[in-house]
Amino acid sequence: WGFSINSTDGTLTPVPNSPVTIAHPVPMAGKEPTGITVLVEPSGQRLFAVDNINSVIDVFAIDQNTGAFSALGTSHPQPPFELFAPVMDPKGRFIYIAAFNTDLITGVSMADGGTSLPTLPGMPVTTSGAPNWSTTIDPSGSFLYSVEDDAVGDPGFLNGYRIQANGQLAILPGTPMKLAQTPFCVVAAH
Repeated sequence: WGFSINSTDGTLTPVPNSPVTIAHPVPMAGKEPTGITVLVEPSGQRLFAVDNINSVIDVFAIDQNTGAFSALGTSHPQPPFELFAPVMDPKGRFIYIAAFNTDLITGVSMADGGTSLPTLPGMPVTTSGAPNWSTTIDPSGSFLYSVEDDAVGDPGFLNGYRIQANGQLAILPGTPMKLAQTPFCVVAAH
């Protein structure tokens, strides 16, 4: 669904062509859909619907006058894995995605303005060994952080990376950092 917001009283009005249906195959046996995460680039011109189980990103244009969505196409990040905890850098250059239940993070470039989301150089990166649960990017768009753990009650790890100009991730000194308790989420304050 997409809504326009009345700036005076906050009322919502559905935008034209809303809701948009995203049709993908039913997940394979033993897999359960855990959701689609929606990201909007800072310019407000494109919306990215990250479908974790089907390992695709649907890209939509957002009409700047009406707010209506129109499908641009679908991107298939490489390597193909269940997409989890996606984050977009605040400058609208890159999307980083953890691979569900693994120690991998991949990244794609948003540079072309369309649906081609090429995998960034040096991707995926391997974190400290446990599955990633959450990722975040600081407000400047310079650093990415992830937290991971093997099981509830186990100590976890905080990984830190510098985001290079080309989108590659360079491990920060002092990370991974062992945490005393199981982490679930990491957030960078604005």
